[in-house]
Amino acid sequence: MNAPVDMLGRGQITPVAEALWLMKTGLAVSPVEGEDIPLDDALGRIVAWDILSPENLPPYPRSTMDGYALRGKDTYGATECLPGYLEVTGEVTRGEFPSDGPDRGCCYKIATGGILPPHTNAVLMFEYTVPVDEGLIEVMKQVAEGANVIGVGDDIRKGDLVLGKGHQLRPQDLGLLAGLGIDMVPVYRQVRVAILSTGDEIVHYAERPAPGKVRDINGINLAGLVRE
Repeated sequence: MNAPVDMLGRGQITPVAEALWLMKTGLAVSPVEGEDIPLDDALGRIVAWDILSPENLPPYPRSTMDGYALRGKDTYGATECLPGYLEVTGEVTRGEFPSDGPDRGCCYKIATGGILPPHTNAVLMFEYTVPVDEGLIEVMKQVAEGANVIGVGDDIRKGDLVLGKGHQLRPQDLGLLAGLGIDMVPVYRQVRVAILSTGDEIVHYAERPAPGKVRDINGINLAGLVRE
């Protein structure tokens, strides 16, 4: 049987079936496995298995406005024409965990993001108050329980699915994981790809090609596409 030749009549050509067999037996291909990597290195990687929330977010009820933390029922009936009055007996600053709360008929000054003190369930915005003196405010609007407050787990509850298997990690995803204290992320290992540029006429793209030669354009182009 004659040896196979190409369209130009050149011999020593490897048949397609034999070439495929050589590739399959010569390359060790295994299923893509997962690995845990630092959060800082996870941008663009693919989540290898479902990520569940390890905690509630937020873990404590917080104010979403600057104002006064109070019991909502202490403001019932208050209007601009017939305001109510509350004593300001304390203050909650950002980063502080309040150990006590105001008595009935009293309130604590609170900043946006501040943790609600005990015995309070709402925040009255500054815009709906008028200071009478350092320890007393007029209340010109009633607020319901839960007003201007984000409750425990309102963003994410413990055990909720945060990111599903197969999700490609974006900057906002990394921020979400950071907010939950997740510093190691389960992702698929990156595959290794070999690109073989064949042809007697091909030279490295950094070389000056001799007559009849061409620079390897496809190799660098395909490598970029693979990385992308």
